[in-house]
Amino acid sequence: MLHDRFKFSVVLDHSEFDGYRNGRLVAERPEVITICGPRTYHFDRTEARLIGFAAKYMENGVREVGINTDAPVVPQEDLPLQAALQCRLGLDPYQALRGVTIVPAKALKIDDVLG
Repeated sequence: MLHDRFKFSVVLDHSEFDGYRNGRLVAERPEVITICGPRTYHFDRTEARLIGFAAKYMENGVREVGINTDAPVVPQEDLPLQAALQCRLGLDPYQALRGVTIVPAKALKIDDVLG
């Protein structure tokens, strides 16, 4: 709503649990960035399997999906592990690399110098 009504720059951080179910709404707004973590997966009882949030967002059409650790809650040293878990749960490795580099830089609006 903030994006649609006021044209605010929006970053959905901690996009966890069942948030991916709203992925199509996010996909309709390509300038909205989604960052998953630090809990990047859960057991979905409706599908009876582990769900990787980043892969599910991408399946729903979201193109800018980042991965974070929420340091110090989950240490920043675990960022590669978070990305690897997402790959194991269906995320393309190239998208995982983007998810720990350019996507967070875009969220911080520093992608012209970092990422």
